[in-house]
Amino acid sequence: MKLARNSLISIVLFFILSYALVWLLSPWLVRTFAADTLAEHNVVLDSNSTVRVNLFNSSLKIKTLSLLQDDEVEYELDQLQLYYSFWALFKKEVHIKRVYLSGMKLNVLMQGDNIVVAGVDINSFTDSEVLEESDDENAEPGFVDTLSYLAPEILLENINIDLINEGHAHTILINTLALKQSEYRNQVLVSSIELDAVFDGALIEMNTDVTVETQTAKADLVVKLKEFDTAFYNYLLPDEINKLDAKVNADLKLNLTLDGDLLNINSGSLQLGVNDLDMQEVLYEASLKSFELTVPQLTAQFNIETSDVMANAQVQMALSTLNVGLTDSPIILSTLGRLSTSDLSVELKGEDYKITGDQIQLEGLMASKVSDELPALLKMDSLNINSFDVTPSVVKMDHIELGGGDTYVSLDKEYFLETLLDTDILTDEVVVPATQSTDAVESDNVAVVQTEQEVELLDPRIQIRQITLIDPMNVVIEDKSTSEIFKKVFIVTDAVIDGVDSSELTKQTQFDIKFADESYFKGEAKGWITPFTYQLNFYADLTMREFPLHEVAPYLKDSLGFEVKAGQMDLDFSGSVRNDILQSDSVVLLRGAKFGNTKQDEGSNIIGKAVIPLNVALGMLRDRDGNIELKIPVHGDVYDPSFGVGSIVGLVVKKVAMAQAKSYLLNLFVPYAKVVSVALSAGDLALKVRFEDLQYAPSQTEIGEAQSEFVGQITALLSDKEDVVVRVCPIATKDDLLALIELEKAAALKEAEVIEVEPVEVIESAEIIQEPEVVESVSVEDFVISELQYEQLLALATKRAETFKLKLVVEGKIDSSRLLICSPKVDEKKKAIPRLEFGA
Repeated sequence: MKLARNSLISIVLFFILSYALVWLLSPWLVRTFAADTLAEHNVVLDSNSTVRVNLFNSSLKIKTLSLLQDDEVEYELDQLQLYYSFWALFKKEVHIKRVYLSGMKLNVLMQGDNIVVAGVDINSFTDSEVLEESDDENAEPGFVDTLSYLAPEILLENINIDLINEGHAHTILINTLALKQSEYRNQVLVSSIELDAVFDGALIEMNTDVTVETQTAKADLVVKLKEFDTAFYNYLLPDEINKLDAKVNADLKLNLTLDGDLLNINSGSLQLGVNDLDMQEVLYEASLKSFELTVPQLTAQFNIETSDVMANAQVQMALSTLNVGLTDSPIILSTLGRLSTSDLSVELKGEDYKITGDQIQLEGLMASKVSDELPALLKMDSLNINSFDVTPSVVKMDHIELGGGDTYVSLDKEYFLETLLDTDILTDEVVVPATQSTDAVESDNVAVVQTEQEVELLDPRIQIRQITLIDPMNVVIEDKSTSEIFKKVFIVTDAVIDGVDSSELTKQTQFDIKFADESYFKGEAKGWITPFTYQLNFYADLTMREFPLHEVAPYLKDSLGFEVKAGQMDLDFSGSVRNDILQSDSVVLLRGAKFGNTKQDEGSNIIGKAVIPLNVALGMLRDRDGNIELKIPVHGDVYDPSFGVGSIVGLVVKKVAMAQAKSYLLNLFVPYAKVVSVALSAGDLALKVRFEDLQYAPSQTEIGEAQSEFVGQITALLSDKEDVVVRVCPIATKDDLLALIELEKAAALKEAEVIEVEPVEVIESAEIIQEPEVVESVSVEDFVISELQYEQLLALATKRAETFKLKLVVEGKIDSSRLLICSPKVDEKKKAIPRLEFGA
């Protein structure tokens, strides 16, 4: 008994001594055995470091552990306390009762594939001893495989990791990392993890309960991320992106389940926020004040092997102050003040998706601001999309509401739209439109092929039931291409567009647009258009009232050739385009129009003018109220370069005005049809009003029966138009000369019969007429008039004019000062007729 007692005491003393030696020698043992291993990496253990193993209470404690490399501290640990249960091994359990670690500092260097932790190159470790797994599926598990592992509490506090990755420094501070109730038993791992850390200034909080089995895993995850600054990671961006700065916040509550290759995700809530975004790439730069994404409900499934995704979610989005422009340029592509959505339903299955929602609201839109000196091309107060459905094949929108705003159309001196961004600067590549044929093939099939290509470009199809303008839109037009800068503000007061559908290319989209200016002008355009056909097709009725003509005087002066100083225009237009060909009719009413360089009595003194100006022709068309009505047909190919506003105003209006003026003048001069003629030249659209010639018989000077009607009408015309002055220009011909010769011959023969004068005397008297030496077979145009004969013809012509003037003065009571006799002329042309010509 005594022996047994002594043996027991000896054993106890042995264990106590052994435990004491372990506790006493453990610092020296650790330093000794670690020295050689650390020396391989040029790392030493600081002399003040203490590592003690206490077998009495089954604990391991470390105080002020430091690893040095080149006198630089690579690793520090203030304290580590580990409590375990040795006796649990008899139950095949590794029981770590408690682990507490505090005050650790660690340096990590990552460069390419090299990783250095606490001065130790991880890549220097080699797998020289590789445990080969047994190929026998029925092999008995080893002792380690049968163990269970329990760790009720593992707590890490105040861990500071200095990470240098590719030369860029990062700081990771783990305030608290707690693993609670961790257990691995029968190939099942259960644990609860809590993390409170700061990653480059960003606060990360995480709580999760994890259960991992052989083929399945579950995790309830709660993550909060605050003020995550992406600027620290710009060096990881692709070369095309120069900068991506933002502050990111996230709040996630997820339930994750892994079953084989299927990962199931269920979200109680998910919130993502991005603030102060500043992005810059080669061509573009963008800034964003805030973006918020809220997912109150999410169900998703992800196949790890095939990467297939299925998801259903409810989503809300909000955005404020988005600006997109060109890098290092004052040019702004677009801005958006605010965006918000109602609950969006998102369904995703592989590459197919469906997004539905009740409303998207956008406020403060702006597009195309090319410089600080020019306003933006478009500003819109708001845009609301109500009830929409989006899939890869179709985008359906029930109703779009357009708020008020401003559209600024500014043309420079070269007639370019200077408020529109030149899209060529957005890319270095030359883009050939898909509908453009590379070969000039004259075939009906070309249009068909282009149309089919266009259908492919319209995927997804666009379907909009109605677009409505809910607030007035100002349209400012400024034209610097004219000598006088033109600027005018139009106001679109109402607009309704119905039935936009790209799936039916020939479907007619109806429109009704009302507009005005800041004074009295009003207009309305209604009709339909097929916006998705290759060729233009539309129908429109356009009415305009009280358009001020003086405001567009520079344009009218260029196209019409004269200035419009005052007046208003009313327009009624009805036209259609079929496959780019326009057929239209317009009625234009010019009220109170005042034209430059004209008088109100434009039509009173136009007789005999070579060409009547357009302003004079228009003036003739005034009605009793002083208005001018024009009926203008316009036809042509809308894509013909010569078919434009200038050609319509200049050519068509001139043609119509001249035609209507001709009709007016024909009616006006019906009583004087023998005296006055009206002609319109088709080539130069010149309207001419001229006197007809008064023809005479050869050698005739007195007014005969053939001239009496003409004389009566011109007498009446001059009596009616008291301000008309007429030039009377007498013309003699060779026929006059021959007639005079015949008369002299006849007179000479008659005189010879009475007084029997010898023939020689007759010949002498005939020398006065100077009969040409010709035979009867020679035509009148073949002989040459002598100088004496020429004077005789001029005298004959003058006598005709004087006789005509005397007739009108004496019998017609016309003031002689209004009849101006011109110098006589001889017309030697073939078939020339003796006549009087008249001019004003």
